[in-house]
Amino acid sequence: MVVSAMSINELADYLPSLPEEIIVQKNELDEKIFELVKPYCPERLQESCNLLYQNSLSHKEIKVRVLEQLLSKGFLQPIKDNQKHTVNMILFSERLP
Repeated sequence: MVVSAMSINELADYLPSLPEEIIVQKNELDEKIFELVKPYCPERLQESCNLLYQNSLSHKEIKVRVLEQLLSKGFLQPIKDNQKHTVNMILFSERLP
C-alpha cells in the first residue's frame, strides 16, 4: 500500500498523457477482450458487454503495473510499518490531518 501527499487531481496533472500508440493498442485490446467474451454474452446484452470491456487500461492488472511504476519513480512512497495496520487503500486527501 502507498500514501500520497498529492491530491488525486494533482497526481493526474503530474502524469503524462497517453501516447497515441498506447491508445491504439488499448482499443485493439478492448476489441479482442470483447470478442473472447461475446459468445458467452446473450445477444440482448452484447452492447452492454461491449461497453463493459471498453476500458481495458482500468483493469486491475494494469493498475498494479502503473502503481509499480509510480513507486519505482518515487511518485508514491511505500507505507511505514506503523501505518500498515490502518491503511488498506491509496488515500488522496486535499488536507492531511
